[in-house]
Amino acid sequence: MLNKLLRNQGTVYPFVATVGKELEELPITPKDMMMNFCLDSIKTVVLVTAVDYLTEHIKEKYNIPKIALLNPGEVEDWIITQQKPLFHLFKDIEERIGVSLTAGGVMKPIKSRSGIVFPNDTGFLSCQICTQLKCPGRRAKYDPELQKQYLA
Repeated sequence: MLNKLLRNQGTVYPFVATVGKELEELPITPKDMMMNFCLDSIKTVVLVTAVDYLTEHIKEKYNIPKIALLNPGEVEDWIITQQKPLFHLFKDIEERIGVSLTAGGVMKPIKSRSGIVFPNDTGFLSCQICTQLKCPGRRAKYDPELQKQYLA
C-alpha cells in the first residue's frame, strides 16, 4: 500500500504530534470520572488541532493543493511497530517534545500521533481502507473495494 501511495512522490513529510506531558500529568483523581472525561476530550481536541495545523502549514509552505496522511497502526499494511523506524528520523524526540515508544510501539503520552503527510490528488483518506468501523475520528466511509485495490 505504501508503495502504491508514495510511488512518484518527491517528498514525504514525517511528523510526531502530542498533547505533551503537561496535560497527561495533570493531577486528577481517577475517581473523578467527569473531570477525566472532560480532560480526555480536551486532549483529543488539542491533538486533532495540532495535526490539522501541521497539515495546513505543509500545504501552504510547499504549495501543495491536496495532501493525505497515514499513520503506523492505522491500516494492516503499516503496523504499529513500524513507528520505531519513523521515530528514528527524529533526533532526541523524547527530550524535545516528550514522546516515547513502548516496546510494542505505543506512544506515550497516549494522545500523540505520528505518521507521514504527502501530496495526493486522489482525495485518498486512510479511513477508506481502515476496518476499525467504530472509530470516533473516522473521516470517510470504509470502502472494501478500495482496500482490496491498495492492499492487493
